[in-house]
Amino acid sequence: MEDIIKKILDIDKITREATENTDELYSDAKNKIDKNISAIQLAEIQKIKKRIEKYRKTELKKTEIKLQDRKNKNRAVLASMNERVKTNSDIWVENIVNRTLTKNEI
Repeated sequence: MEDIIKKILDIDKITREATENTDELYSDAKNKIDKNISAIQLAEIQKIKKRIEKYRKTELKKTEIKLQDRKNKNRAVLASMNERVKTNSDIWVENIVNRTLTKNEI
């Protein structure tokens, strides 16, 4: 009977040790996985930040080019309008005066 109890206690001890070892292995594996996940997330975040910065620079350059084109077009329109004023201002003034005088005569 004592032999059976001793065997049962030995088996229980072996089982407890195996359980403790398994728990330690599980804990170690979980910690390694958590560290790996953190490292992968950090690496991905850095990649994404680089892509965003590259995209931002590209879009900024495109926007600056569009802005410069718009400024050039505006300068051309302004120059054209100023030229029209130079060439037509006397005619416009004469037309305004004539219209005003014509309205007053009626």
